Amino acid sequence: MTDIDPRFAALQARYRASLAGKRADIEQAWQALGADCSDTASQAALLAVVHRLAGSAESYGFDGIGRLAAQLDRQLEPIRGNANPAQRSAALCAMRDALARPIEDLLAELQRGAA
Repeated sequence: MTDIDPRFAALQARYRASLAGKRADIEQAWQALGADCSDTASQAALLAVVHRLAGSAESYGFDGIGRLAAQLDRQLEPIRGNANPAQRSAALCAMRDALARPIEDLLAELQRGAA
C-alpha cells in the first residue's frame, strides 16, 4: 500500500469541501427548472456543474460521483449540443422525468462525498 502524497491529499480535501456547493448548485438549478424548463440560466448552471463534475471527480478520487455525473452528462448531451434556446427548453422539459432519478442519485452521492 502506498502513502498518499500530502499535496494530493490537500487538493482532495479542497475538492471535498467544494462538493456541498456543487450539490447546492445542482439542486437549485433542478428546482428552478421544475418550475420553468425554459429558465436558461438554470439550464446553463445544471449543464456546467454536471459537466465539470463528470470531468474532475474521478481525478480527485470520487469515483462514484464521477461515474454518476458522467452518466448524467451523457443524458444531457442533446440539450447542451443544441444552440436553439427554444429547442433546448423543449428537450429538457421532455426529458425531465427521465432525469429525475439520475439527478437524485448524483445529489445523494455528492452528499456522501462531502461528509
